[in-house]
Amino acid sequence: MGQAYVSDAVELIDDPHAYVILRADWASYQFGARRYNRFNLRPAVRLSYRTEFGRFALLYKRGVLRPSADEQNPEIDYISEFEQTVGNTSLGAELSDQLVFAYGRPVGSAYLSFNASASETRDMIVGVLANSYNLSTYENAARCRAGRLSASYRQPFFDYRFNVSGTLFAGWEEYIVLPRFVPKSQNQGNSGFSFGGYLDVSYDTESNWEFSLYGSYESRDVSFASTLYDTPIYGGGSG
Repeated sequence: MGQAYVSDAVELIDDPHAYVILRADWASYQFGARRYNRFNLRPAVRLSYRTEFGRFALLYKRGVLRPSADEQNPEIDYISEFEQTVGNTSLGAELSDQLVFAYGRPVGSAYLSFNASASETRDMIVGVLANSYNLSTYENAARCRAGRLSASYRQPFFDYRFNVSGTLFAGWEEYIVLPRFVPKSQNQGNSGFSFGGYLDVSYDTESNWEFSLYGSYESRDVSFASTLYDTPIYGGGSG
């Protein structure tokens, strides 16, 4: 497995900046006498501009998630008489494209920021039935669309020794099985809306001790095969 990339940063006029990175990934797998090669490009572009009203930024990036060795292994994994799994050597990588708009500005000694993102994942690797109901395999059989909005605020006090930061967010995810795989798919997709937030309070003493309290909550965790309903998480620490 290997990786190579080329990047460039360009300054336009006075402040506007553009950052471009082109990354190439390749991987090689061998099962028995056969070798399989995979190649993918992962571009990323970031544009940002500072004004008297704050900084605006726009980011695009592509993600690549390759199938694991188990998902490609052509040997049958015999779990029981009624459950066997076999890999698929023809699997391709999952490809995701994400677009993010970000805005941030100082408000006195505090900092306020907003983010809006949209993403799409194609060729998701999911389990499907093979030639019988007790033999399953893997296919690039689904896609996902997601959107998210968030707002964050950070406020320091007492010469930045006492800090309070918080984030509120809301999002939507939709997992769709491609039509030709619906009869064989072990799951029929999923979708859902979620919201939540994070809060962190920390204090740095003059003797370099740090004390912190934190809490987080997300209403639900939506995935291709399940929806989990979460409870608040909170805690603290020192060091």
